[in-house]
This record gives sequence, C-alpha cells and structure tokens, in this order.
Amino acid sequence: MNAYAEARQDAQSRAEELRSEIVEAYSTSTRWQGLEEEMLERGWEIADVDSIWTQDNWNLVTATRSQDFDRYQDACDTAGSCFDSLDDQMTAISFFIREGLLMETLNDMFHQKIVQGD
Repeated sequence: MNAYAEARQDAQSRAEELRSEIVEAYSTSTRWQGLEEEMLERGWEIADVDSIWTQDNWNLVTATRSQDFDRYQDACDTAGSCFDSLDDQMTAISFFIREGLLMETLNDMFHQKIVQGD
C-alpha cells in the first residue's frame, strides 16, 4: 500500500474514533453547537502529530501528487511557499493533506448533524 492509500485509510480509522468521542461529548450536552470547531481542532492536532517524520511526509506528498493532484494542489496553496527548507515545506503540505482527508471523512460522518443542527 502506498503512502496516500495509507493516509486515506488512517483518516477513516481516526475519524471513526473521533466520531465516537465527539458524539459522546456533543450530542447530548450541546445539541451539536460548536461541532465544526471541535472537528477542526481535533483534526489539526492529529495532522500535526502525524506529520512529524520527514520521510513519511515526502512519501505522502509524492503519492498524493500522483494519485490526487487536486488535493495536492489545494494543500500546496494552503501551505504557501515561505519556508526555511524544502523539508519544512513538505511537512506543511503533508499536514494539510492529512488534515483535509480527516476533515472530509468527519464531515461525511456528521453531515446531517451539521446541516440540520440537530
């Protein structure tokens, strides 16, 4: 399995774990208020931790560029271009790829709650 497929699979697994935590914390006490912010905060934390290893970042960016160029381009645009090193730039791009995959999966899981505000 290549780095992009692994990142997609990891995003699905993490989203399923987070979904349980978020449902437990938000469904009864807040009636889903603040759900989007909570998902973003948790997604950023996970993407940050997962983007530590330089070689993994390079592998993910390279695989994403060849398999999902639009996601790669979005991550590049979001990351920007002012970095001290190419490794730092790859880390930022990798972060936004991971974060995007996780947010996409979480949004799919919670779409009805976000739209309806139940």
